[in-house]
Amino acid sequence: MTSTHQSPVAVIGATGQQGRSAVDALHDLGVPVRALVRNPDSPAAQALRATGAEVVQADQEDSQSLTDGLTDVAALFYMTTFEGPEGPAGEVRRGHAVAEAAARAEVPHVV
Repeated sequence: MTSTHQSPVAVIGATGQQGRSAVDALHDLGVPVRALVRNPDSPAAQALRATGAEVVQADQEDSQSLTDGLTDVAALFYMTTFEGPEGPAGEVRRGHAVAEAAARAEVPHVV
């Protein structure tokens, strides 16, 4: 599955526990990763960059940044959470925003 011309797999939440585990597993397989992060200058984002991941600013509250970040990827890994003041309603809203951005970017596989 390794190739120097392979499109990356996007990971939303790459600075979190589950997302970082996905990044590490993909790297172990030689799959290029595009980490979509809110703050590309954060220590966690810089640590991702040090592993060879492409780090791109994207926010689930900004549909254009999501679409831009998901353009030309082979797949998307995304795990929702209900943290925050909106609880499950916010989780559903963000999930819809990510799904709509993935559709606009024509992402062929979403996990």
